[in-house]
Amino acid sequence: MKPVIIDTDMALDDWMAILYLLRHPQVAVQAVTVAATGEAHARPGAVNALRLLALAEHAPCPVGAGSPVPLRGSAAFPWLIRFIMDHHFFIPLVRVPAPAAIPEAVPLLAEQLSAAPQPVTILAVGPLTNLGALLQSSPHLAAKIERVVIMGGALDVPGNIQDILPRSPNAHAEWNIYIDPSAANLVFASGVPVTLVPLDATNQTPLTPDFLQRLGQRASHPAARFIHRGLQNMSRLNKGRGFYFWDPLAAVLAVRPDLGRYQTRPVRVIEEEGSQYGRTLSEEGAYPIQVCLGVDQPAFEQEFLDTLCAP
Repeated sequence: MKPVIIDTDMALDDWMAILYLLRHPQVAVQAVTVAATGEAHARPGAVNALRLLALAEHAPCPVGAGSPVPLRGSAAFPWLIRFIMDHHFFIPLVRVPAPAAIPEAVPLLAEQLSAAPQPVTILAVGPLTNLGALLQSSPHLAAKIERVVIMGGALDVPGNIQDILPRSPNAHAEWNIYIDPSAANLVFASGVPVTLVPLDATNQTPLTPDFLQRLGQRASHPAARFIHRGLQNMSRLNKGRGFYFWDPLAAVLAVRPDLGRYQTRPVRVIEEEGSQYGRTLSEEGAYPIQVCLGVDQPAFEQEFLDTLCAP
């Protein structure tokens, strides 16, 4: 079994990634931590993570939530998006007893890594605030991390800030990295093996009517039905702007790296305020990390559907 910790901002594509890993027969999810600088707030995100564990019929595991404030800067997702994700797109979701308190993400990550009998893969599918803080405060725990697979950044393609904020002058940054560039640089500089799954790769995996139809036809498990309904809602809400399998692709590549094409490239994130704030830049002298630049789309879709829709 592959031990995995999921650090997530609990948006729709995160739910897809989480349920894929929870239902994968060769993955053991050790903990889920909410990056509360992302699309969901701390407590609602954590409660929704507990609901996804129940929906997937997965054994209980610890769930924590991090700081709502980036390590540096003041970037934030629009409030309406956060409201929608806090309320799980207003789709009915299994109820669980609400915990009296939510553990803090960074101590929970430290505890899980310290106790792990073997190095753990971390799937990071939100702003990197929690991981940046962890590696800054406890650099020795880098040795307990096998790899961090990150959905984030845009190297040779435009960013996606303007998809949500059309008047933004920032045409380069991707949301997960943009929210906390300082945290991203801390992770890249930590020496932990990193696989970055940027928009360069995720742009190759759009949601298509064919995929949605196949998912609907195979959605016998409650987890698959929940995702099918969420994607239907997103298709209506997006009004033709497109939806891509950002976080599910990173989750699949964490388990099936053979489905991607990679280069080792020197990457850093621009932290200076301005129109390039949060841009992932490949330049000489930056941190060498593995970057996914291509994907076998049919094989990715098949792997995701087979796992999510398994009886």
